[in-house]
Amino acid sequence: YQRNNLLDMPLVLSVPIFEGMPAHTKLPTSKSEEEYAPQQDPDPGTDPGTNPGTEPEKPVTYDYVSKLNLSLSSSYVSGFQVGTTVSKIAANVKAINSNATVTVKDSKGNAVANSAAIATGYVLSITDGAGTKTYTCVVYGDVDGDGVIAATDLLAVKRHILKTKTLSGAYAKAATITNNEIAATSLLAIKKHILGTAKISQK
Repeated sequence: YQRNNLLDMPLVLSVPIFEGMPAHTKLPTSKSEEEYAPQQDPDPGTDPGTNPGTEPEKPVTYDYVSKLNLSLSSSYVSGFQVGTTVSKIAANVKAINSNATVTVKDSKGNAVANSAAIATGYVLSITDGAGTKTYTCVVYGDVDGDGVIAATDLLAVKRHILKTKTLSGAYAKAATITNNEIAATSLLAIKKHILGTAKISQK
């Protein structure tokens, strides 16, 4: 360096910077060589705060029908006492699962008021973390779907028997009160219920 007059020449040192290098370094030793091993980037598809070997927790499922003392046949749910309101059903569902929501719509898809009585043909939907369960309500004896058992239900059953206006779906099920058929026994059961001599069993 002296012969070539390099002693007083300023030197510029370039230190390469690589990804993953620590902010502070020291001379490596045999005990610390592993500190300088290349650092791998985490898998971009993996959340570093989660354990990739664990599955997400499954939501709790509830058997609302049995807990509400109702009966289920296909998609039809029955067992509502005549006059049971929408708000009462919603409160009972909330008592089972406070996170559940309840909606009730009539046969035309319109929302039903909380003060309204459950009627044949109403669609009950219960939504929780596991999804939505939908049922069609049946109140035995409430053949015309107005939530009460009255003379209009007698007329609906009579027309069905005479084949002038056939009942179907939930309304036919509501008229099938005894012997699994719509017959004179259905008329008799509704008449006795109206007169107060024998209440129709909501099964």
